[in-house]
Amino acid sequence: MGIIIRRFFSFYIDLMIASFSSVIVCGFVGKLYPNEEQFMSVFVYLVIGMAIILFLIKDISGRSVGKRIFRLIIIDRKMNTSISKSKLILRNILAFLWILDGILIYEGVIKYKIMDKALGLDVVPKSSSSSNSGGRSVVIGRRL
Repeated sequence: MGIIIRRFFSFYIDLMIASFSSVIVCGFVGKLYPNEEQFMSVFVYLVIGMAIILFLIKDISGRSVGKRIFRLIIIDRKMNTSISKSKLILRNILAFLWILDGILIYEGVIKYKIMDKALGLDVVPKSSSSSNSGGRSVVIGRRL
């Protein structure tokens, strides 16, 4: 399976998890606010807030659930190493551009997501990893 297809399904799984989490939390909020007007005002803020939080932290460990399933990992393109949590959060700040990223990648205009290119990151299949003396793991991925 090609890297673009694996990345697409990885993102889709992450999106389903975020959506499902929002629905569950909103179900509990619905029990707390039986009045429809109160529920709708809380619902809107809750869904927007959860979506923002989930997209900012989805890759905080370096691999989201979808990336773990499809054995993908985010690396620094230049040094071929794992990246810091701050870069992972920065990577997800513009997550709402996923439609634009998808169109540009599909059309062959760009190879990487906009923030991946700006931060010098790459998503590669995970083949093996080890630790170096600096405590950071060195990732040996196959670039496609």
